Amino acid sequence: MLTAERTDTKSRIRSLEIGADAFLTKPIDKAELAAQVNVMLRIKRAEDTLRQDREVLDDAVREKTKALRVSEDKYRSFMENFQGIAFRTKLEEFIPILFHGAVEEITGYTAKEFFAGKPRWDQIVHPEDLADFQEGAKEVRAALGALVDLEHRIICKDGQIRWVHEFVHVVLDDSGKPVFVDGVVYDITERKRAEEALRKSEEQLRQAQKLESLGSLAGGVAHDFNNLLTTIIGYSELISMEEDLNDTTKESVQEIRTRQRGQPYSPSSFWLSAASRFSSHR
Repeated sequence: MLTAERTDTKSRIRSLEIGADAFLTKPIDKAELAAQVNVMLRIKRAEDTLRQDREVLDDAVREKTKALRVSEDKYRSFMENFQGIAFRTKLEEFIPILFHGAVEEITGYTAKEFFAGKPRWDQIVHPEDLADFQEGAKEVRAALGALVDLEHRIICKDGQIRWVHEFVHVVLDDSGKPVFVDGVVYDITERKRAEEALRKSEEQLRQAQKLESLGSLAGGVAHDFNNLLTTIIGYSELISMEEDLNDTTKESVQEIRTRQRGQPYSPSSFWLSAASRFSSHR
């Protein structure tokens, strides 16, 4: 507070410039002095309250900042250890505005290269799968929020071919208008290899079962054939004992005896012969 005798405008301005908050002119009136003191006390209390509120606000900001930093660290750790790729793109583009996860591990390209559109995602899709991929992209845009899954091959930066599985959906704004495409990409190459190995194993098993069935059938046929052959040989021996045989009969009996000296059909030899013919024609 400043007490002064001169109360003209210029003097008041000068007083305020050097730090005065109020004026009392001499002679000082006690009531006016008390009123001015009460005003200053109210200002002081308001300043104290404001300072306390600012301190509370600063503490709240520090806590929120700390919580946000922890959340960011958790998100960063999750994305760094995520065994896939999380992405967001605009509706009609294949250039991401968000691309995190095992980008380089799966594709060989860095996220920075994809952000620059060199390459775009559709440019690394295997040519034989590109038509289905483009059709799937149309399906995603038409689904309006529904989850769509796609499987296709990609050609990595080093030329390696890998299988990927995508889960994709369109993000809508509050008015229901499509704004983004969100999704995740997983590498399923090992699963595809395992499925192919299983398919080949099952095919080999089916072929083995067919050969086993053929072997059982061949064994039965060979057994029946040998029984028939034994009967024929027995009859030929009886016929050869007759004295009045004509030349044709003698030649037939002799031929049977000649063939008898050869190796008769056994179940194993018959099965191997049949299996060989089966394998060469399947």
